[in-house]
Amino acid sequence: MDEINQNMRTDPKMIYGITTEFMGRLLKGDEDDTNQALLDFNSELIEYTKKSVQPTMILNQELNKLKLVCSDALLPKIEEYKRLSSDYVDEFQIVLNRISTQKDINVTAKELENIGHSDRIPIMTELWQSIEKMMREEIGYYKK
Repeated sequence: MDEINQNMRTDPKMIYGITTEFMGRLLKGDEDDTNQALLDFNSELIEYTKKSVQPTMILNQELNKLKLVCSDALLPKIEEYKRLSSDYVDEFQIVLNRISTQKDINVTAKELENIGHSDRIPIMTELWQSIEKMMREEIGYYKK
């Protein structure tokens, strides 16, 4: 989750850079240039998607492992965190699915930029802090 948040803070407008470059090529080029720009845009978007979703997939795997060994008190918090994480990925997928039907690529870019800027991120942050505190209490971290 830290990696996801770091990526969002350090490169929140990455998709704009992609669209600006390719929109210029689409508008100014001949048919071959336009087709190549669309192919390049698709490749860049796939790479952007992989970069954005990979940390969430790793997080999901780690949470599944944690669920196997956590206490009964901690389990509901981990399940809620996992649900919020899945919700993030689902929202990302919905926005990407709109690309083929959306006429204005800048609308899609804005939607991609705004993913995670909802109430979900503060809730996830607070929930994760609570999970860490409970885990530390359970292993006796504060007694040292």
